[in-house]
Amino acid sequence: MNNTEYNVKSYKHVSGHDGQGFTATLHRVTDGKSKKVATIFDDGWGGPLQIDFINPKLDELLVEQAEFHAWCKEKPPHDFEGTELEMDADLWVGLVTDRMAEVDQIKKWGRTEILFQLKDTPSGDWRTYKRQCKLSDKEGTARWERLQVHHIQSKFGDDVRCIAGMRSMDMVGTPIDW
Repeated sequence: MNNTEYNVKSYKHVSGHDGQGFTATLHRVTDGKSKKVATIFDDGWGGPLQIDFINPKLDELLVEQAEFHAWCKEKPPHDFEGTELEMDADLWVGLVTDRMAEVDQIKKWGRTEILFQLKDTPSGDWRTYKRQCKLSDKEGTARWERLQVHHIQSKFGDDVRCIAGMRSMDMVGTPIDW
C-alpha cells in the first residue's frame, strides 16, 4: 500500500436543501494506473458524506474501504483556525472537493475577471479586475492579461500571493491552503 495514492475525479456540483452538495468518484492510483473504487455523494441536506465502494466481492470491498481509511489516517493533521484536526476520510474528501469547487468558481469568474489574493487575504476571498476585452480576442486577451499581471505585481509587490483566472497563461503563485 505504500505506493498507492487516492484522488478524486468527476466532481460535479449539486444544489441541496441545506447548502451545496456534490457527486464525485474516488480513484486508487497504484504504479501509475488509476482505478475507480468508489462513488462519493454529498446531497447538500446536512447529512454525512456518502462514500460507496464499488466491488462485487464483499471481502475485497471491505479491504479497499479499510485501506482507504488507513491511507487517510496517515495524512498529516489539518489546521482549522488554530485547531489541529486529525485527518480522516470525510475530512480528506472534503478538503479535496472544496479545492475542486474553488477551481470551478475561479474558472467561472475568469470569464469576466482576473482574480488575485494578497498574503493577508482570508482563504476563499479574491480581489478582481474586470476584463477589458472579449475572450474570443485571443491576442487582445493575452496582451491585456500580461499588463494586468504586471500592474498587480507592481502595485502590491511581495504582498501578492496568487493571480488567477487567466486564459493565456498559468496561475501565478499558489492560493492559500493549496
